[in-house]
Amino acid sequence: GRDDCLNTVVSGWSVLVRSGRIKDRVFRASEINRYAELLTQMLTTNTNDAVSALSYDAGKNLAEATADVCLMLNPGLVLVVGALAANPDFIDGFQTAWDGSRLGDISTMPDYKFDTTPNAAAAAHLAMAEFFFSPKLVLSDAHVLGGGTQHG
Repeated sequence: GRDDCLNTVVSGWSVLVRSGRIKDRVFRASEINRYAELLTQMLTTNTNDAVSALSYDAGKNLAEATADVCLMLNPGLVLVVGALAANPDFIDGFQTAWDGSRLGDISTMPDYKFDTTPNAAAAAHLAMAEFFFSPKLVLSDAHVLGGGTQHG
């Protein structure tokens, strides 16, 4: 029932709650598949002004919160993923707020990309890109699969 975290103002779940499609104002991780199905159904079958406005607001809210974090972390890319990332109203809200953010004042404004990859898969890809496929990853002879050492 709280309204002070990103999940309550930028997520697909928040759009479902604010549209009245979910009555319970407590996010339940065990219901995530049901939320995804409801959101997909709503976005593909309901193109009314109320759903458009809620999607736009979610995109705007995400851009504003992300811009603040970017000022601290200075990433090269912001990846926006999930079902809303394909919604034109969400994208428009994000782009409008992003373009009007304080990030326009810095010389290294990060790029952003919308992708419908599920959130968990996107997180795994980012972690793999950063650590598994990174030039920062150094494998020595003492670290082989299985935790043993090589003897020659």
